[in-house]
Amino acid sequence: MKSSALLEFAHDYVREFVEFAEEDRIFANDINKVAGIIKDFSFVDKLNAFANSKNIELNQGFAGFNE
Repeated sequence: MKSSALLEFAHDYVREFVEFAEEDRIFANDINKVAGIIKDFSFVDKLNAFANSKNIELNQGFAGFNE
């Protein structure tokens, strides 16, 4: 089974910061790195740019979600 292009892009972007764990390790640094790209909005910005380049509509069907 293959993921969507957007999910694959998100995965690849995260992998730029956190390598695959070949063996058990403490994941605090990995978690902090991912938290950093979420906090500084680079994760959102990169995904939005990718989605726009592929004409992928994000937030479709979420009208009124926060009501």
